[in-house]
Amino acid sequence: MLAMSRIRLPKIGSFIIDENGFLCLDNRPLTLMLHDLENENIPVDMPRDRTFSTVDSYVNNLLMCHDNRLRFQPNAVKSAIDCVSQMTALTLMRTVRPHFFDPQLNNGPFIFSLTDLHASNILVDENWHIKCLIDLEWAASLPIELIRPPIWLTSKAVDEIDVEEYNGVRKDFMTIFQEEQKRYPPQYKYQQTDVMEKGWELGGFWYSTALPSPTALHAIFYDRIQPPYGEEDARDNKFYLLISPYWGRDPARFIRSKLEDMAAYDIRLREMFQKP
Repeated sequence: MLAMSRIRLPKIGSFIIDENGFLCLDNRPLTLMLHDLENENIPVDMPRDRTFSTVDSYVNNLLMCHDNRLRFQPNAVKSAIDCVSQMTALTLMRTVRPHFFDPQLNNGPFIFSLTDLHASNILVDENWHIKCLIDLEWAASLPIELIRPPIWLTSKAVDEIDVEEYNGVRKDFMTIFQEEQKRYPPQYKYQQTDVMEKGWELGGFWYSTALPSPTALHAIFYDRIQPPYGEEDARDNKFYLLISPYWGRDPARFIRSKLEDMAAYDIRLREMFQKP
């Protein structure tokens, strides 16, 4: 993480090799989230040649991807209540976004990051020395505030993390990270350890964890992001009925359409399994 992020990059995106053989940062930031959504025929509204010069523009585009998943995935909702809950979460993710990102970092630094660097992609020897990494295709230039300690430190899914247990291991990781940072100082004024610690204290860790995860954003929002604003709100039905209409126009019609999509999806699914 330290070696790859030492150099400040000019924008958010992914590298390509152009027709002349030059390495260029001219592709959209191709993360696993985009790949999964497009495989399910969900539009992401992010052309291949689109890059981003600010954190705000990139985060807003990722939230639009979540909107499209809710709109176009046929089994995106389980019920009307679930649909309203997801609409509320996405609306408020936009509302609270400024609370988790430093305006001074809106224009960078942007740094190279392996977005799929989990434990099974790290090969070690008998003494646990890292020998090589695999599965690197999801590397991208991303905002420094989206770089966080690995979410898999306690071997639990992002929406199942025990905060106290995780924080104990996270502190050990950060202590080692800070020492190693002295060997790989960045070529810009911001220290990754400071940014990551601030992200943990202010809750940016959870926001940046929810952003690239279409399946976990809903749970992370209500478990980790929303409670500090008013934990009792999530137990009040009026809270959802007041907020959800601001996600999009004609919410009642949208909810009906999603229930119809789910019913049609169930029928197609049963038909597929009934075939010999």
